[in-house]
Amino acid sequence: MKKSQIYICSDCKHIGSCKIFKKGSRKTEIFWWITFSPVAICYSLYRMIGSKRVCEKCESQNIVKTNSKLIAEINENKITDDPSFGA
Repeated sequence: MKKSQIYICSDCKHIGSCKIFKKGSRKTEIFWWITFSPVAICYSLYRMIGSKRVCEKCESQNIVKTNSKLIAEINENKITDDPSFGA
């Protein structure tokens, strides 16, 4: 079983998991699959390709994995240019 990643939101400073935001509508996708339309494949691919990870609290796309190089550099005090982060 894969562990869930922990993210930090640079907008609201939320620390926790993220959620996946998909473009389009699930109802529209179901409609296309019920009608057996070739459009259903294209629409499903559009939704999959356009999906993004967002903060589960504020839905911002500005999230960073806690095990990323950026977080490691912040912990080592190499980055001090952004006074708003962690304030």
